[in-house]
Amino acid sequence: MEKKQQDKKKQLAVAVLIIAIIAVVGYAVSGVSEGKSAIANELPLTEDNLNYCWEKEENEEEYRYTLDFRVGNEVTYARYTGEEISPSLVSIRSNYQVSGNMISISFELDGESFSETYYAAVSAEKLILSQVEGGGTFLVGTYKNTQLAESDTATGTDGTVNAAPADTTVAMTETTTAVPATQAPVTTETATTVPATTKAPATTKAPVTEAPATEEWRKAYAAYAKEAGRNGYVSFNLIYIDNDNIPELFLGGDCEATGEKICTFKDGRVIEQVFNRLDSTSYIEKSGLIENVYGNMGCYGMDLYRLNNGQFEKLHSGYYEEGYDSNGVMYVTCYLDGREVEKAELDNTFASKYNSGGAVFAFTGATYGSENFVIELMGYSF
Repeated sequence: MEKKQQDKKKQLAVAVLIIAIIAVVGYAVSGVSEGKSAIANELPLTEDNLNYCWEKEENEEEYRYTLDFRVGNEVTYARYTGEEISPSLVSIRSNYQVSGNMISISFELDGESFSETYYAAVSAEKLILSQVEGGGTFLVGTYKNTQLAESDTATGTDGTVNAAPADTTVAMTETTTAVPATQAPVTTETATTVPATTKAPATTKAPVTEAPATEEWRKAYAAYAKEAGRNGYVSFNLIYIDNDNIPELFLGGDCEATGEKICTFKDGRVIEQVFNRLDSTSYIEKSGLIENVYGNMGCYGMDLYRLNNGQFEKLHSGYYEEGYDSNGVMYVTCYLDGREVEKAELDNTFASKYNSGGAVFAFTGATYGSENFVIELMGYSF
């Protein structure tokens, strides 16, 4: 009788073990199937097949989000407000690693570091990032290929023909020499942008080329932009500030601390001027005038420059602080070119020299990415 009870206990234990094994295997299989979402014409998860810019399909109404894998093993996360061409938020120090059907992505965004892992499935048209147990959630979603051209085709792993990204790069090699640059004095205030100018209708854009170009200014700007792209500058624009036929080069940084630059080409050299913060530099076309405004926590500044014969001359520097006295009454302390003045004098001085109603922000219409800008500028990549 005792032996029969022991046999029943053994049989029960074996049954429980089998059920547990089936449950574990079922959970693992379901986890993989959930993580690796079905995708038409799926391609192997490789760097080559990720090497495009992808835009999230399930975007919020106010923003658009992209993941750009086009530079080595780096990846850039960007957020665009509305239909803006330049991103309102960009990641820095970003990289990714592929392992099987999973991808690990690390980047710094707005001072916060992320390091997350996702299941990934990719085709020529789509990239799907799915949640891994204990992994990330920030980038989960379906992304469409922003470089997709309807007429282009590529062959999938199953031999079928499917749409593929357009390749706009012409294979050419050219040796270039870095162009020396002269840096004018730079202010170092750390502040949040306070736009003080009014964005005017779209200004005249400097021409780009679809065929290889030979003008010296193009070669110089291309070399400068390519190097700047390695040092935190992500948006590029050609604008006319002074009254000659050679445009100026605008560069926008990847974060507020990087700031912005405007360069001019004179006597075979690229001459640069660094400006505070992002989206804070405006100009009046063909006038030579540039205004840079910035501010944070009740402290505000503005600088007025004139581009004259290849040199950036500072015409005026203004600054004011807002505070409260012991009775809670607000007061304003203002400085103009280093001397204390009334707020009216500060405002009138800038208004008399700079018509903000006719100004345009330098980033308007900028191209994102130094490689894209060089292709537009020169007609090829180098």
